[in-house]
Amino acid sequence: MDDCEAEMLCGLPLYNWHKSRASSIWIPGPDPAFDSMPVINVTSKNQISKTKIRYDFELTGPDHMGIFIRPLNGGKVKEWSFHWTPLRMDWEPPYFIYFSYGINGDPLKFWLEIEKKDGDWSKPNIEIGIGGHWNHDEDKQTPEFKRFHASFPQYVDPIAWPTSYDTWLF
Repeated sequence: MDDCEAEMLCGLPLYNWHKSRASSIWIPGPDPAFDSMPVINVTSKNQISKTKIRYDFELTGPDHMGIFIRPLNGGKVKEWSFHWTPLRMDWEPPYFIYFSYGINGDPLKFWLEIEKKDGDWSKPNIEIGIGGHWNHDEDKQTPEFKRFHASFPQYVDPIAWPTSYDTWLF
């Protein structure tokens, strides 16, 4: 629970898992080996008014990714290029966007408009966490992981699903 206090969604890339984090059990295992990680870049940042900034982003990574968005330091996400429901319904951040693709692995381009009533842009305005999921890439499973996976009793049905999680402040 200490990680959950310090990190957005406990610093874990697990979709809606955060709802059951207090009752979950962790089994330590070997680290995965990734040849590339998700990367998010700001392609433009424009101050729209004294109280609003727009960020345009480009995200690359595996074919399944979770995007976690949390405004910081009094900021609020006012508009974005995703579906409007979470913003219009005033859902509590952090927001979660699930992104997956098939054959076309072009980068995901999206934008966020952040509002800060005080107009103080000297501190980070937004935290974005990206969870990369390699749920059908056996080549990401190290020999140590395969031994670990095989070590479970027959009545256990473990699922190999290597993931990564990194956050960026903008």
